Amino acid sequence: MATARLSVEACCTSDHVHATTATARSSVEACCISDQVHATTATARSSAETYCISEHVHATMATARFSAETYCISEHVRATTATQSSSVEACCTSGQVHAATATDRSSAETYCISEQDHATMTTKRSSAETSCTSDHIPATTAMERSSAETSCTSDRIPTTMATKRSRAKTSCISNQIHATTASSTQAALLKRIKELETELQATQRRLRLAQKQRCQALAAKQRLTAGLKKYMNEDQIKCLEKKTMRGTRWSKKTIIKALKVRLSCGARGYDVVKELGQPLPSERTLQRRLKRYKFAPGLLHDIMESLALKVNVMSPEERHATLMLDEIQLKRGLAYDASSGRVLGPPTLPLADGTLPARCLATHGLVFMLGGVSTRWKQTIAYHLTGGSFHAKTVRDFIIEIIKACEAISLKIDVVVTDMGGGNQGLWKLFGIVVGKHSKPKTSCPHPCDKTRKLHFMADVPHLFKNLRNHLTKDHKICVPEEVVKRHGLPGNQVSIEPIKKLVEIDSKADLKLAPHLKPSCVDPNHYDKMKVGPAFSLLNSDTGAALRLLVDDGTLEKSAVTTAWFVETMFRWFRLMTSRTTKLALSHFDDVQYGKAVGFLEEIIQLFEQLSIVDGGKIAWKPVQTGFILATTSVLELQKLFLESYDFKFVFLSRFSQDALENLFSTLRCKNPVPRVMEFKSTLRAATMAQFLRPSRDGSYIEDDCFLLAGMEQNEKTTKKKK
Repeated sequence: MATARLSVEACCTSDHVHATTATARSSVEACCISDQVHATTATARSSAETYCISEHVHATMATARFSAETYCISEHVRATTATQSSSVEACCTSGQVHAATATDRSSAETYCISEQDHATMTTKRSSAETSCTSDHIPATTAMERSSAETSCTSDRIPTTMATKRSRAKTSCISNQIHATTASSTQAALLKRIKELETELQATQRRLRLAQKQRCQALAAKQRLTAGLKKYMNEDQIKCLEKKTMRGTRWSKKTIIKALKVRLSCGARGYDVVKELGQPLPSERTLQRRLKRYKFAPGLLHDIMESLALKVNVMSPEERHATLMLDEIQLKRGLAYDASSGRVLGPPTLPLADGTLPARCLATHGLVFMLGGVSTRWKQTIAYHLTGGSFHAKTVRDFIIEIIKACEAISLKIDVVVTDMGGGNQGLWKLFGIVVGKHSKPKTSCPHPCDKTRKLHFMADVPHLFKNLRNHLTKDHKICVPEEVVKRHGLPGNQVSIEPIKKLVEIDSKADLKLAPHLKPSCVDPNHYDKMKVGPAFSLLNSDTGAALRLLVDDGTLEKSAVTTAWFVETMFRWFRLMTSRTTKLALSHFDDVQYGKAVGFLEEIIQLFEQLSIVDGGKIAWKPVQTGFILATTSVLELQKLFLESYDFKFVFLSRFSQDALENLFSTLRCKNPVPRVMEFKSTLRAATMAQFLRPSRDGSYIEDDCFLLAGMEQNEKTTKKKK
């Protein structure tokens, strides 16, 4: 029994040694398996361990099925426990390996592989030893088997306790490793967070700076655009952003602006303006845009339709208008009009005798224009080409046609203004207008559209002023009636240019001039000076009369010069009243005293020109200038009464009854050529009308009026679309 016990103890000791060895080998094996698991998945690691243990059990049971069964179970438990313990250690070791460098990891993998091979060989050896040992154990009794089982069980308890201690140690080591790893990781993360925060702050600063610069750029662009809008239209500003202006759709405002520049500067000046950076359409574009408007001689129906749109929004006072007509000299010639397919050059109105010869060419252009009475507007509505004269009856019928067309669109025409030309005087006679030395003045006729109204005719005041100046500069003697001489205490009745010539001579030698506006050209005008109002205004001026009186008082001039001074001052006062543009000189009932003085003065002018005489070459004759002064002054007195009392006007500006607007149109047409050709006349007249632009030249014949064109291209575009 002792021998048997010793054998069993030896066996158990051997088994314990083998179990310890197996555990150590299993630890190595588990380490290897753990490395394999880290290379694969956790599930594969568990399967591999179970498979190895199963193979080991099957090998043991095949050797000793009964006696060694308990031993194998014990070995299985020890191996399992050791494996679990070694797995934890291997896991910790694996964490250390992962924290190491790639070189250490590669070395560990190589080491594990070698250890795995060694563990495999040891396991095989242990299996063989176990098999041999089991062959030596005889088949004993149940008590021996029980003793063996008890020995195995006692061996299992220390093994379990060792396993628990190993687990505790492994857990502590693992916690220390995890704490160290977490600390280093946290430090790295905090460092990275600080770097990212610094980078974010820098990026935010750059973003704020970029946004500020963008806002500044947008504000600068808006300021620049706002500044450009004062001088340019929207399409012009957009052209500045492009490299080329080709394909640009120009607005009507830009076309009108370009036409104004073209009319003011000419072709070369227009090109210079474009070269300076002003985005403007080409001349071909302007021609193409104007081509649709035929603008044939006669009544301009397109203009009348657009004018009707403007009239619809006018107040009743604004609808009162003056009809003006005058001629402009043209150069003879023929020209082909591509827009209408006709040849321009022959007159469109018969001559004075009612005939129209086949070879007759036009020498003048007769233009008809409307001008506002209460507000400042003007509009060209018709034109014709005439020869050396025109048939008065045809023109009379055409005037009636124009008046009816204007009345149809709610415009009221109460006065017709012309100059003192021979054809116009014949026209007056056809309307029943009579003014003469031995007849009572008749300045109106029944209105063609309303028999209860009157149509008044009036001679143009600036033309009369120039004609009177021409009589003086031609050394014609103007004799004032004796009644006027006595009333004003004049030394004589004769008005002469000689005292004024002496005044000019004295001023030319003096540094301090008595009449600074009086020039030698005023008393001795050439052909072109005779057509200008400015020199006439300087001659028949209150400054000239005051200078003459001063020279008479000094004894430099004879007392007879006082009559000339009085006449000059009287004509200056008459001209200012007849061309009034301010409320100070306008006729109004607000100041009845001043109104009475103005009306009384105008009545004296009528009496003066009815009684005075003009001596030409020793002969006394009734001159057209006398007819014009009486006609104009009488018509003004009747018109101011009509507008102040019947139409309830507060003021009447008498300048609205002159041809200033029409003469300024002629000045615009003569900008490039004093005597334009027929085709040039038509093209310029069309462009000026479409562009609503009248800019007289500085050396024009008339003072610039304060009116604006009412209808033009923009309104014509609307009427054209409606027709379509």
